[in-house]
Amino acid sequence: MDCLDSLKINLGEAKNLTDVNWSQVNIQDINNNNFQFGKPFYLVCPGEHCQDNVNFTPQAHRLCQCTDINGHSIPGCSPHDYLYPYAAQICFNTSNPSDLSHATLGNRGCMSLGDTWNVVTCYCCCSCFAHGTQIGTPQGSQAIEKFSVGDKVITASLKQSSEGLQLEWKKAKLNFSNGTGPESHQPAMIYIRFGGHGSIIVTPDHLFLMPSGKLKRADRLVPGKDLLVSYNNTHVEINEISVGEYRGGVHHIATDVAFDGTLDGHLLLSEGLVSGDFNLQIHQRELQGSGLLEDTEDLPIVGTKEYEAAHSHLVAGNYLSFSAPNLKAGEDTHAVAATAQAAAQRSKFYVHGSNVAFIPDNAASFISPLQAIDVNDKADRWGFTEVSIGNAMVKYLVNLFQGFYPDITFYHDIGRLEPNAYAFTQYGKQYIVLSGGLTRIKGLGMEGMAFILGNMVSRLQKSAPLNADGFTTVGMADYYTPAILQNMFFGNLYAPLMTSGLEQIQNVIFGNINASLHDAFETDPFQPTTGTRMDAVEAGNGMNFPPNGIGGPELNGLKVTGATVTGPAISAASLVTADITADLAAAAFKLLQDKNIVDAAGLIAADFTVATDLSFLFADQTDEIKTLLTEEVRYVLLHAASTVELHFNTTVKAIHAADEDDFSFTPNAVITDAQPGKSNSSVLLKVSLERGVTYTVSVSRALTSDIGSTLDPNSSTAEVTLK
Repeated sequence: MDCLDSLKINLGEAKNLTDVNWSQVNIQDINNNNFQFGKPFYLVCPGEHCQDNVNFTPQAHRLCQCTDINGHSIPGCSPHDYLYPYAAQICFNTSNPSDLSHATLGNRGCMSLGDTWNVVTCYCCCSCFAHGTQIGTPQGSQAIEKFSVGDKVITASLKQSSEGLQLEWKKAKLNFSNGTGPESHQPAMIYIRFGGHGSIIVTPDHLFLMPSGKLKRADRLVPGKDLLVSYNNTHVEINEISVGEYRGGVHHIATDVAFDGTLDGHLLLSEGLVSGDFNLQIHQRELQGSGLLEDTEDLPIVGTKEYEAAHSHLVAGNYLSFSAPNLKAGEDTHAVAATAQAAAQRSKFYVHGSNVAFIPDNAASFISPLQAIDVNDKADRWGFTEVSIGNAMVKYLVNLFQGFYPDITFYHDIGRLEPNAYAFTQYGKQYIVLSGGLTRIKGLGMEGMAFILGNMVSRLQKSAPLNADGFTTVGMADYYTPAILQNMFFGNLYAPLMTSGLEQIQNVIFGNINASLHDAFETDPFQPTTGTRMDAVEAGNGMNFPPNGIGGPELNGLKVTGATVTGPAISAASLVTADITADLAAAAFKLLQDKNIVDAAGLIAADFTVATDLSFLFADQTDEIKTLLTEEVRYVLLHAASTVELHFNTTVKAIHAADEDDFSFTPNAVITDAQPGKSNSSVLLKVSLERGVTYTVSVSRALTSDIGSTLDPNSSTAEVTLK
């Protein structure tokens, strides 16, 4: 199954964008981007656009991998499976849909190219996890259903040491490989999500290795309590366990190691976790009797009431929890009006104060304080006696968000009159508050409120850049909000919600702000205008990079500004070999300095060659030893690396020695090391250079800035010459 098949299954009729005969498509469907609603069909983005553009964006990292651009986990994010479809946007030419030269442009930029250029919604697919349980082999990994008897796998034996349990991996052959057909139905299977990103589906009696060295059945594991074990003996947390029906094949394999009552030779690597082969599964009684399997009799089974009662820290249900939050803000104690006239008067006067939640001064807000005053003065609102249906809708949204984000308390503060939403942390707990002054605005429906709640969640996720109070800045929170809503509103629920929500925000929130005075968010460090905020949302929704000026990663924002080179240098330690001791090396280094072959800093003289006289070295040694040691010193001098410092316009990501493949020299030169430079915006490369040769040093696109800005291909090289 590919992305097109996934789109057809999950959403409906779909076609590859480059396969469409655009001359036969209704021009109104193109101009109105009806493809976002599946009319006349959904579109699959060109693979090149997904791979070269969309998958590089911070938004794609968050949606598919639940990590930011630097690989840090996103709080409250649930990773998606292989081939999960997500909406992006593309600027393309209907006369030549294969032309992707302007694919990342937004609406304004794309339309300026001509009448045949349009921005439409198309879908890419996540590619985070392989299809089929992956089993470790000497060559890597392989889907379990692909194994045959005689194939090799890697198996572990347990060793106890002073450092605790250790794993020793060896090769083993399979003597059993069998299972059900691919269309079979399993009434009960266990789904485990682990380590923030991984997942595996197993039979209930599948056995996993625990840090204690014992095994435990899959249907007895407890998230937040039990830990699993990875290939290198790292402990792996369990994020989620579910039980349910499964349509698809189930396959078992076992090694040719005879069962002797131990686990040795029967521990496999399954999706990166250490678990038992089929031989251990069929010997569970013996394993329990010998103490190698945790007692199953006293442990409740996943999905039962006993399990939920025993593990009250877990939250059950399809959406985790729908319990309404309680900030103890008080009950509605308004007296019933004695007459209709009194009721009409009461609808214009609302007693507030005792029923409002406390909002800290440093709380994050959806609009700025001055903007809130404008909206309060201009927006048309429902009266308090008119909002019963609206309150039910808000309660539904609050419960929905509470389920997806159980660590955040969501609260609808009906008595609060100013039109805003707030996010803050108090006493170690996170809160999001919707004011009644906001929810009563006419024209602000469920879609707009969902966007605001998602925006507040994004503020609490504290993804860089942060404001002075530690919250995600306004513009970047706008950019990340579409990813939050895509996680919550699956498939074709998302596009209409997003479209309507943005229209509502623009019309009844931003449209009521005095643009000449308060268009900018005055308390944010980047002070985005309402227009910039909408651009940020569009960029996030289209899986493009954020607009410039809001502090986020920029497309082609990292540029090489130059390079400097320092000649080859050595130290006394450089001369130490198997034959040359530290004392001999120190003495030789001093003589090299005295003869001006190296200077005080260890730089090698430019005129040093293979023919340079070094006969002054090791004068107290025999001729044979003297010649040997002298030539070893000459070798070190001839092969000493120069240092090239590559300069960038901004801070680069943390550089390690393994990153040397991100750089290359023309003509070819061997890079031996890559390290952070003297400043955060430079990189030091150890490289063997010839004197008098001009080299071009090139940087690969894999290198990014510290916040994820990609490398500008037009500013990715610099020249250096070693004099």
